[in-house]
Amino acid sequence: MVLIGMVLALGILVDVFILMMEGMHEAIFVKGMSFNQAALRTMTTYAPPAFSGQLTTILALVPLLAISGGWVNLSVCYH
Repeated sequence: MVLIGMVLALGILVDVFILMMEGMHEAIFVKGMSFNQAALRTMTTYAPPAFSGQLTTILALVPLLAISGGWVNLSVCYH
């Protein structure tokens, strides 16, 4: 269960990183802004949707906390 959580967290982190880098690229190379202006514009433009996406994923997975029990011991299958 911990591994699945780590994979989901890494996926969310990479997704937000890609979104921010695309915003920075657009602001610097297409609109000709400085790095500081591009960073500020990217954060004000893309931070709320990125936060909403993360919050949606987290809230969708909260019901999994109510499931009790453990994982099946798979080492038995390999003997």
